[in-house]
Amino acid sequence: MNGFDAPVDVYLGYQSTAINPAEIYLFTESGNIQELFANGLTPWRKNSAEAITRCSSFQL
Repeated sequence: MNGFDAPVDVYLGYQSTAINPAEIYLFTESGNIQELFANGLTPWRKNSAEAITRCSSFQL
C-alpha cells in the first residue's frame, strides 16, 4: 500500500466463516488478534504515513 499524505490509522482485519461468521477479527499493533464487536475498533498501525510493504507475522 502506498504512503499517505497525512498520518492515518490503518486497520487490518479478517472474517472467517469457519470460526464465527458473525465476527470480524482485528490485528493490533502489539501483534494480538481481537474481536471487533466485543472490543471495538483497534488500529493495526496508528498515525502511519509511510508505505506498508508487508505485514508482520501473527500467531493464530
